[in-house]
Amino acid sequence: MYNSVAQSKGFISRYRIWYWLPLLMILILLPIGLQTYQEVTKKEHQENIDVLTSDLYWLDQTIQSRLANQQTQVLNLVQDVERLNLPHSAFSERGSKLIESNQELVSVSWFDAQGQLLSTTSPIKQKISKAPIERDLIEQSGLDAAL
Repeated sequence: MYNSVAQSKGFISRYRIWYWLPLLMILILLPIGLQTYQEVTKKEHQENIDVLTSDLYWLDQTIQSRLANQQTQVLNLVQDVERLNLPHSAFSERGSKLIESNQELVSVSWFDAQGQLLSTTSPIKQKISKAPIERDLIEQSGLDAAL
């Protein structure tokens, strides 16, 4: 009889272990799975940040290069005006080419030392006033209308 009680306790003990083992495994594996998921998500997020950073760096370099090229073109025009005493018609023609090739430029204007408008090239069909303050207001309204 003693053996039968011991065997029944052993059976009950084994039964309880098998009953609680899946729950115990879930409790052990769940935090491991959550930690792994969190690390994978963090790694993907960091990779996305790295890709975005490199894309922004490339864009910054492209914009700087384009603006440097445009600045060189405008400076060449200014130097030609100064050295060659460029006529107004030639200035307008070269200004039109600059505006066509550089979408960031809206207007190319030539002013004398007193602030008087000598020549201008602009796709905006408004006349630019010779008075500096009024001219700035008209240019701003033209830019607002273009946007």
